[in-house]
Amino acid sequence: MPIGFRVWAEAIQAQNAELWRAVAELKGRVAELEAELRAVQKTPQNSAVSINSRAAEYRAPSCQDIRSQCGRRGESNETAADAKQDKRKRGGQQGHPKQSRPLVPVERCDEVVSCRPTECRGCGTKLRKADDDLEPPGCGRDG
Repeated sequence: MPIGFRVWAEAIQAQNAELWRAVAELKGRVAELEAELRAVQKTPQNSAVSINSRAAEYRAPSCQDIRSQCGRRGESNETAADAKQDKRKRGGQQGHPKQSRPLVPVERCDEVVSCRPTECRGCGTKLRKADDDLEPPGCGRDG
């Protein structure tokens, strides 16, 4: 084996050993950082965890919570199923004033698309373009 080749091979082996030491050191550092990450409690302020996922921790205690903690009278005998049925449905409640947003003025629009129905949704009769009330005469549709 020529001397030049031996020197080159030894240099490659030394470099290879140095790289493997660096890899082992970096793997150890990654393991340390991952352990630190697992130890930190995730909150909406320091991660992408939604506020709703931790809502119970951030809400004020209800009267029922306070009563149950201090053992005062007035605790209800409701089951979890009864409590679920008492919850309100999503959306505006009966008697709630309507909330709406005004339309954007036509001058600020890039394009205006006319979306008119082609048939009556009550009886299915085809509408003419001139029908202003969008229901053909004698439709019989309630409303």
